[in-house]
Amino acid sequence: MRTLSADAPASNNPTGWFVKSDSRTNLIEFARAGDWVILSVAQAHSPLLDETLARIRNQHTPVLASSTNAFLEVFVDFARLGNQASSNTLPKCSFEFKFDGDSVATTGEIQFPNGEPAALEPWHIPTNWISANAVSITAFRGLAPFLRSSKFWANFDAGSHPDQCFVWATHESPMQTYIAAPMADASNAVARISDVVLRNQAPAWLTSALAGFEKSKNANGLSWHGFPFFAPFLRDVATDDQNFLVAGFLNVEIPAGPPPDGVLTGIYSKTNLVYFDRELTGYHLEQWIQLGQALRVVFSAGQLPGDSASFKWLSALGPRLGPGGTEITESAPGKLSFVRKSDVGFTAVELQMLADWLESPDFPRGTYSMLVRSADSPPL
Repeated sequence: MRTLSADAPASNNPTGWFVKSDSRTNLIEFARAGDWVILSVAQAHSPLLDETLARIRNQHTPVLASSTNAFLEVFVDFARLGNQASSNTLPKCSFEFKFDGDSVATTGEIQFPNGEPAALEPWHIPTNWISANAVSITAFRGLAPFLRSSKFWANFDAGSHPDQCFVWATHESPMQTYIAAPMADASNAVARISDVVLRNQAPAWLTSALAGFEKSKNANGLSWHGFPFFAPFLRDVATDDQNFLVAGFLNVEIPAGPPPDGVLTGIYSKTNLVYFDRELTGYHLEQWIQLGQALRVVFSAGQLPGDSASFKWLSALGPRLGPGGTEITESAPGKLSFVRKSDVGFTAVELQMLADWLESPDFPRGTYSMLVRSADSPPL
């Protein structure tokens, strides 16, 4: 790190300091104005810093006057965060967070630059499989265009691209989390994926030292062996007059449906619905604390420390959270509208990811699971 050269752009920041990274070409500027402290991170001097300092001097606040009662407003232009090649496909997002009684109401819009309408196929819900005592249910459609351009899916050579996906977690165990995707050729897709995984599994320690996939002995697909209380699987099933690719974290008999009251009505009630989520956030958060730690063990990431502030926060937060719901609809061609009602504005999975990020040893870069490896990790 070094101070910026004398030919840097002029700044109305006489009481602050700045540093510039030679490797990242990022400029970090720090300034004080009255009782406020402002931190700016950009590739070069940001005019927004000058605007903010001027606003504090003139209005004694860095915040623009709002016509709403939102306590937090967020706008992100992902095209400006990405590279030039992706700038024509990345969306602009805006969100508002408001108090609604004892809950937090979150609304937002996601605008894609191409403006093309989504091709929404009729829902094909595995109603006989989604457990009646599910604590979390997620459904989304319109996946096919993204999977067609996905190298991850292409690597499996699995044929047609599923357009819908359903994820649910049962009350019995955090490991009883399941994923189902309707596919006309689900059996062929599972056979192709199984073949690729069994031929190209990596890293080697995952199969030899800890656990690994093997061909299922009683179904077309894969099962996991060698790791207690955690047995992922992949297979195809036929239910509700449809073929499904089904996966999960525990290879046991899936509890029968139908889904809890209100779920099917909520999904079918809007013809432009793209994403639907209902959960008992507190209960699901407690499940994800266990599931998250299990996944870290499997991938040799360091366990989120039990004495860390984030882990204690998650543990204390869970019993205080009630139900939450999220819906995303296509309000116009290329535009998605986001609505959520929850206790803290986040889902259980998002809270787990937030804690993982906050504990990053290189915060705000990376996450704890990405940067900290288990001391007992087998050698690669």
